[in-house]
Amino acid sequence: MFLGGGVSSFAMNTDFNTADETGYVKLDQSWYWSHSLNLVLCGEYRIAEGKSLALQCAAPVVALVSRPENGHRLSQNNMDVIEDFTKSATQGKIEYLWSSFVLFTDVEYRQSISNKFQLIALYRFGYVSSNKPDSMLGSDAYMNNLTVGIVWMIWGEGKKDE
Repeated sequence: MFLGGGVSSFAMNTDFNTADETGYVKLDQSWYWSHSLNLVLCGEYRIAEGKSLALQCAAPVVALVSRPENGHRLSQNNMDVIEDFTKSATQGKIEYLWSSFVLFTDVEYRQSISNKFQLIALYRFGYVSSNKPDSMLGSDAYMNNLTVGIVWMIWGEGKKDE
């Protein structure tokens, strides 16, 4: 078991159309960009010789978060970001875990096939929730990734459980 810290960055950008009172439609943009200091919890369980299951959970405790301001068309700051999305990486405000909940998890299964090969299955899940700048402009994002493969250890012996 391990309890520690880490750093991470996460960016999400969305393009969408909005209409004003006259029916004029304009391409608009929303984003969420976060640079974080994370609390990380890791654990590994050896099921049997050559088989293990690992879990890692990370949650940003404090983050520099950039997102659009209300009134897109009236904000020069938003227009600057729309013209160059990377500008949003250096803008933002400090937020804490309870302001915008974010969670990233990895679950990994490893099984030795031989001294040179291992079967690995890795499932990654992420969740980002924000109700800012306004609850009507809030968002929830879920991310999933499943990777399964064979690792070939070219140099040296494969990992052996003790």
